Amino acid sequence: NKMKKVLFFAVFIGGYTASLFGIFAGEILTYILNFSFLCFVYIPLFFGVLRYVWRILFGVDDNPISVFYYFSKKELYKKALKYFALLLLRIVPLGVLVSLPAVFARIISLGKVFEYFEMPIPMWAANLSYAYIFLSTIAFVIIFLYSLKFYMAPVLLVADENMDAAEAFHMSTV
Repeated sequence: NKMKKVLFFAVFIGGYTASLFGIFAGEILTYILNFSFLCFVYIPLFFGVLRYVWRILFGVDDNPISVFYYFSKKELYKKALKYFALLLLRIVPLGVLVSLPAVFARIISLGKVFEYFEMPIPMWAANLSYAYIFLSTIAFVIIFLYSLKFYMAPVLLVADENMDAAEAFHMSTV
């Protein structure tokens, strides 16, 4: 229970730090900082909490400070970062591909294309906002169902300390 609080507190501090910088530097910096916190702080901390819980399930009395285990060695930290990079490389291309119809529907429904070509906006263009919602939902469901085959990868990575992130993804899909 305390370990969840550590992860929650890290996300809380990271989110507020990013939004504070975003007030002064703009919204783009907020997104960049949030993504940076996700990559370099939350993912290794998540693996540390998962490892702590995994070890408690098997009767190991661990020190609560062990949630920072993936920050303790350069190799472990790289292992957590490699996991996240591989996850992104597996999900983002599909996400972009299945989201393209929704993006096109959104662009056309806003009417900017017609304004750019100095054409009157057709009546049917406004109704594409419903198509956008439908296509976005379909894209989300496809991405979610595809990503379900990777749900075991973090547990496998924590359970076998000698396992590589690519091997964990392979074993998860099997």
